[in-house]
Amino acid sequence: MHTVSIEDNLDTELCKNIMDFHSSNQFARLLGIELIRLGNGYSGFIFQAEKDHTNPYGIIHGGVTATLGDIAMACALRTRGIQVITAELTVNYVSPGNTGVELEITGQALHLGKTVCLAEFSVHDNEKNHLIASGRGIFISRGKFIQTI
Repeated sequence: MHTVSIEDNLDTELCKNIMDFHSSNQFARLLGIELIRLGNGYSGFIFQAEKDHTNPYGIIHGGVTATLGDIAMACALRTRGIQVITAELTVNYVSPGNTGVELEITGQALHLGKTVCLAEFSVHDNEKNHLIASGRGIFISRGKFIQTI
């Protein structure tokens, strides 16, 4: 387990709440996506793809890749102090993701409106130094992020 790197002098209580919220995400835990970085409008995760994460072709299932991006974008928006739900998710699959390598997923908040927010993500295979997928999401703001779990 990695230590979460906190950047941009983010509020300690907000970071703690985000980390607690992520650790309570049952689906993220099932996948094994690990939070490693928080910044102002930014999140970073790592993911170790295993055989259970693949499609019949033996590469990482597109649904897994989309989920990684969705989690990273929502987390990036939480660093701005808001809670969101996904309204639309666009994924561009660039190259196949293989098992046995560590992937890095980043999320970046792009726009925070009163009710609609926009974020983007990327999934990289750092071992082969290439992009697996990137995308954008439209999110609906549910108000201030407050850890209630």
